[in-house]
Parts: sequence; structure tokens; C-alpha cells
Amino acid sequence: MENVLFLITVLSFIGYLSFLAMLAFNSRKNLSNNYLLTERRDSCKEDSGSQLEVEQNSTKEKQSVDNPNMRQHERCNQTEYMECPETEPFYINYPTGQLAIEGTLINRRLSGMRRSYYTDSAPKAIDVYLNGVRDGQCESYYPNGDMKCEGVYRAIAGNPARIGEWRTYWEETNNELKEIKRYDSNGKKHGVSEYYNINGNLTRRITYNHGEETNREDY
Repeated sequence: MENVLFLITVLSFIGYLSFLAMLAFNSRKNLSNNYLLTERRDSCKEDSGSQLEVEQNSTKEKQSVDNPNMRQHERCNQTEYMECPETEPFYINYPTGQLAIEGTLINRRLSGMRRSYYTDSAPKAIDVYLNGVRDGQCESYYPNGDMKCEGVYRAIAGNPARIGEWRTYWEETNNELKEIKRYDSNGKKHGVSEYYNINGNLTRRITYNHGEETNREDY
């Protein structure tokens, strides 16, 4: 009888151990499944975020291609500057509404090429500005379209100064030279200035040394 009771006790103990082992196995399996599920969810979030970022970048690139102003704005954002230059067109019209002057304002100052016109829309002058001051090639025309004057301005101390060689032509003739004036890099007359009559004959020659007249000859 005692042997039977001992056997029953042993079998009960073994069954209890088996039950504990099964509980441990199921718990471990549930933890593993939860980990895999969490990992998959995180992976889906990352994939979704990457896809969204790609779509946003694609849309941004498309808008950048379609909109030059946006390209400029994006370039500015990539620099050390806080803001982009404010750019807007500049126009002046005659009382009749005809365009007289056109150009571009950057930060409310005329910059770049400026064009002016006669009342019949014929070109009157083309010059270049920098921060509201003439700085660059300048050409002016007579109403018939012939060249009137040509040369280069340089902005010096906030003022336009003629530099290099400037040529002026007679209106009555087909671009017959009227005068040639030469300037140094500071805008002072330097070298020989020549003057011609309407027939193309030299009438006067004046020599300058950085703004000071040193010789004059009349013909």
C-alpha cells in the first residue's frame, strides 16, 4: 500500500513539473510573437516614413523645376543667409500707357539691365545697374535707331563714373564719329580726347593726365 501511495506521489510531481514547463514554453512563445509583431510594425512605420519622404522630395523637385523662383528660394535656404533677395520687376510708362523704362529691382534698388524706349517703342538706351547705380556697358540710340553714344560706367563711391573709352556719334550721319573721350579707372579724363565735325574731320585734340589738361590742339 505504501508503495502505491509513493508511486502516485511521484507521478503527481512529474505531472506538475510538466505543467510548469508547458506554461514557461507558452509564455516564451508569446513574448517572441509580440517582439516580431512590434518589429514588423516599426518596420512598416519606417517604410511608410521613407516613402512619404521620397514622395515629398519628388513633389518638391517637380515644383522646383516648374517654378524658377522656388529654385532660387531653395538655393538661398541652403546658404548662410537668412533671407533671399527681394526681386520684383520695375516699369515706368508714358502718360499714354506706352512703356518708357523697364528693369529689375533687387531689395528695392535697380539692378541688372535697364532698357528705355521712345514713345514709338524704339530703343532709347540700354545700360546696367548695380544697387541703384549705373555699373557696366551703356548704349544710347537716336530715334532713328542709330547709335548715339557707347561706353562703360563703373560705380565709384556710390556714383556712376565713366571709365575707358567713350564714343559719341553724329545724328545726321550714318554713325559718323563725333568725339572720343578717354577716362582712367577713377572716372577722370585721361589720355587724348578727340573731336570731329560732321564731315568726319578732326577739329580738336586735348590731352589729359588723370583729370588735368596738359595740351590742346585745334585744327
